[in-house]
Amino acid sequence: MFELMININRKLPSFRNRAKALECSKALIERYNTRFQETESALPHVFKAEYYVMYDRDLKAAKISILKAMEHEDVCDWAQSCLDILMYETPDFINGEKLIEQCNQDIKDSSYYLMKSQISVERKDFDDANKFIEKSLSAGLNYDDYLINKSFIYLHEDANQKVLNILVDVISDLAPSSAKEALIVNRELASKRNTGKINKVDIQNVIGRDRKGPASIAAHILLDEEVPARRLLDEIINNDFSYYYTFMRWPVIPKKYLDKYSVSCITSDKMSA
Repeated sequence: MFELMININRKLPSFRNRAKALECSKALIERYNTRFQETESALPHVFKAEYYVMYDRDLKAAKISILKAMEHEDVCDWAQSCLDILMYETPDFINGEKLIEQCNQDIKDSSYYLMKSQISVERKDFDDANKFIEKSLSAGLNYDDYLINKSFIYLHEDANQKVLNILVDVISDLAPSSAKEALIVNRELASKRNTGKINKVDIQNVIGRDRKGPASIAAHILLDEEVPARRLLDEIINNDFSYYYTFMRWPVIPKKYLDKYSVSCITSDKMSA
């Protein structure tokens, strides 16, 4: 029951009712404080780490919680979430690599190579990043996820023509999804970098379908619509601050759009409302 309540609370931020999600999460931590301290599972530590990032904007405390989670055998059940937090802002490569190797035998090969690729991107070792993402695909990675990660690597390399080469002929065949919207954005960013031109109709359609999600922000930016882009950024980041770190890694979001949020990050061991 304790783990069920944690899993339910982990999903609350997706409903965009920050006040209610924060209230429920704080109540859970306070009511079961002893259980959190005495737990033999990684999950409560992962939950607290996500809490620190989403609501307290306290990355230092979050990473400490992830290191505590890594002391438990079942941490591999949440390996991707743990690695994401370890890679936020100043990547902790030592513990990131340790986590991946610790979980090597307990996670799918596709997940193992995907996380190896993620670390390589953060190291700006794009040769290894590409090598690992290909291995992940061969090991069974979903093709949509492969395209997102492959185009993401190429965008970080500034290899824009390579993005166009892998995306131009395949996007129309993909089923409607948030992944497809992100791929349209990546394609149009590459096109804008290469030629200065974008397909405005496709980008406007992303905004219509995405309904104020992350892809909508990127679409507004590609259309040079700064006001709605900033309004949506505020809404999404203020609801769940982990998106700040996600947007920091997405090449389509200029750093100037995120500068104001960096000053709101805190480094303390205290949870706040």
